[in-house]
Amino acid sequence: LEEVADIGSGSGIESIIAIMAGAKHVDAADINLQAVECSKNNTEINGLRDRIKVFYSDIFSNFPKKRYDLIIANLPIVNFDAGKNPVNQALYDKDFETRKRFFSEAKEFLTENGIITFTYANLQSAKTRNPNYDFDVLEKIIAEYGYDVVEKISREDMGYKWINYKIKFKK
Repeated sequence: LEEVADIGSGSGIESIIAIMAGAKHVDAADINLQAVECSKNNTEINGLRDRIKVFYSDIFSNFPKKRYDLIIANLPIVNFDAGKNPVNQALYDKDFETRKRFFSEAKEFLTENGIITFTYANLQSAKTRNPNYDFDVLEKIIAEYGYDVVEKISREDMGYKWINYKIKFKK
């Protein structure tokens, strides 16, 4: 991997792992200014300031206009109104608006064979008659925005199903 984007970088751990796995450079961003500072600090502590650029961004709003081989997305996973609180915005995404905006914008930042990876959980539907409802809705949105699911790895943890998705934009 040459170029990686880490959207919702939080502590920066996935950016650091991307470098350890062979990425040449990572652009890492978060909407929470405390997360940006935490990520910058962890990048510095690990001696990776020259390979990981950390900055504030609401999805791709402050990203350089370039293409990435891999986009790591840590987006909110509960369909609920977060309001304007950035801490709440890490978990809540009313009507999947953040995710929809991400899928809409991401295609402009992917290389031809670029992959997006993210994790999703059935935090709302796990205890209902259709525990896969959250995934059904998400996968419908993925398809509506022109992506194919190329890999799904699932596991059960804390009473919920978690799926790590890898998706690719259809050309």
